[in-house]
Amino acid sequence: MIKLRVFVSSVQKELATERHAVKTLIASDPFLDEHFVPILYEDEPSMLKASPQGYLNDLAKCQFYLAIIGSEYGARFKGLSATHHEYHFAQKKEMPVLVCVRGDNKVARDPATQDFIGEIKDDGHKYHRFHDLRELQRIVLSCLRVYIQNNFHVVPS
Repeated sequence: MIKLRVFVSSVQKELATERHAVKTLIASDPFLDEHFVPILYEDEPSMLKASPQGYLNDLAKCQFYLAIIGSEYGARFKGLSATHHEYHFAQKKEMPVLVCVRGDNKVARDPATQDFIGEIKDDGHKYHRFHDLRELQRIVLSCLRVYIQNNFHVVPS
């Protein structure tokens, strides 16, 4: 089986630790490592030409979209953050989408982040809340395993 590329999307600075925790999880779990490759935009080679939305080029090469949402919305390009653009792109391409939101409803969030979460709900996506890195990793591990089991009928040994 070919490894599926998982694009890990979030506000890079705010959620750098969470992004790397997902990358570490996929690389260190034998079952996930056999079936997935984590893609973090900051790890990809630099483009030789200016590309304001180069992250969409990287996402286009992926088969799975993972959004991690915190408090910050992120810098805007044409009115939306990079994560929001990536989410729209993944929706358009009908990619499997996994959304993880850090914290509960009491967390102070940028109003645009609240609107983004509302859009995700309106689109019919269930999202998972997490409070620490272990919980995020547990959610990602479970969801990616179930995805492989349901779509490729392969179970971890």
